[in-house]
Amino acid sequence: MSKALLTVVSLWLGAASVLGGCSSKATTGSDAGADAGGSTSVNCGTPNCPQDPAVTAADKKSCEDSLSGSCGGLYGNASECLTGKTKCGTDGKTDLASALAATNACQAQIAAFQTCDNGDGGAGGDSGN
Repeated sequence: MSKALLTVVSLWLGAASVLGGCSSKATTGSDAGADAGGSTSVNCGTPNCPQDPAVTAADKKSCEDSLSGSCGGLYGNASECLTGKTKCGTDGKTDLASALAATNACQAQIAAFQTCDNGDGGAGGDSGN
């Protein structure tokens, strides 16, 4: 598994805010427990949920580099899929059960990014979508 893919999966497993959250919209307060993603734009500087660890400068740069790289569209697709399916718990942190479910549900997007990132061109290439 590539380092960039590991950063994607690590975040959603609640291990750390490795990918900068790849969050599009974190839930807060009354909507805690709702889907963490609301739009389709990846934000490398925002944790997935409001009480997740802060994004480090190195993690943010890694996310931005992956998004701007040759597999960036596929990276964004995987990140958006994970974000859209991962929920914040009542404690304001990424809910581990939803993160695991999201990882399973987003296998196609993760695999497409991994294939591309490993130098195989991503089965049809990076469409940017």
